[in-house]
Amino acid sequence: MNIVNYSDESGSENESKLTKNNKQVTEAKEKEIKVIETQKPQQAPKKKKLLGLNEILNQDYQDKGIEDGKFIPHKKLKLNEEENEQDNKEEQKQMGIQTVLKKSQQYEIQDLQKTRKVPHIDGQFACYIYIDVNVGLAQLVKAQSNFKNRVNRDYPDYQFVDIEPDNFHISLSKTFYLNRHQIEPFMSSLREKYLKSFQQISLSIDLNKLKVFSNEDRNRFFVAASVGQGKNIVKDIVNQIDNCLQAYGLDTFFKGNKHHVSLLWTNNKATQNAEFKLYVKDNRFNSSGTDGQVIFDVSEVQCKIGKRINTIKLNPV
Repeated sequence: MNIVNYSDESGSENESKLTKNNKQVTEAKEKEIKVIETQKPQQAPKKKKLLGLNEILNQDYQDKGIEDGKFIPHKKLKLNEEENEQDNKEEQKQMGIQTVLKKSQQYEIQDLQKTRKVPHIDGQFACYIYIDVNVGLAQLVKAQSNFKNRVNRDYPDYQFVDIEPDNFHISLSKTFYLNRHQIEPFMSSLREKYLKSFQQISLSIDLNKLKVFSNEDRNRFFVAASVGQGKNIVKDIVNQIDNCLQAYGLDTFFKGNKHHVSLLWTNNKATQNAEFKLYVKDNRFNSSGTDGQVIFDVSEVQCKIGKRINTIKLNPV
């Protein structure tokens, strides 16, 4: 009996063709999918979350302003310290000395000579007594400008700054402190007793007699013009104010004080050296373009208590 093996060649051939066709179809579909994916429109980037004010302030942004009710950050701060330092140097080159002092050294230009030295206590007020200099300001400011230009040229490290004209004054007392219940009787004593007999006076500021002064704490230093005409009467007024202060157990004015109007100030202690004091004393500022004298009449004395300025009228001549 003969056994016949059938290989069914036609079936195998068909199966091979089918496999090949399936593979071609699969490859075609994959190509089609790739083409479709490449033709798909790209998704728009997600919108950034609109930051609130606090979030803006917490990030490294500076606020440019407000537009349509939204804060617009205009410059992200650099985090690199070297870049910041370089920027600061370039910025300082473009600024004047006064602006640099204000920004980098954080000096206080307002109320230069009167700084609270004791902690604030409710019901207690810082006070001082002075003569306001509000006449001849144009002449004083012109001299002041020339003084500053010359001294900053000759002593650039000292970096003197103008005192604002609104702060020109002649001090008659140190800073002292009064409790609320003491204010009214103290002012009454000054008016009705200690300064009652003084008449209006004429004073002069001598721009040719300049000196270097320091505040009581010796942390601020001043170039000032001396009081000329009327200085003895100012001394008498100070003596009577001292008597009033003593009656309240308060410190009197500096002994041997030379009355003056401060024009420039600095924090540089080097101004206390003998060379600079001689430089000022030698009147090297005489080319100020002025005649060297500012004369004005004084009809009242000011006493500042807290933020309030009280006036004491002097008797008419």
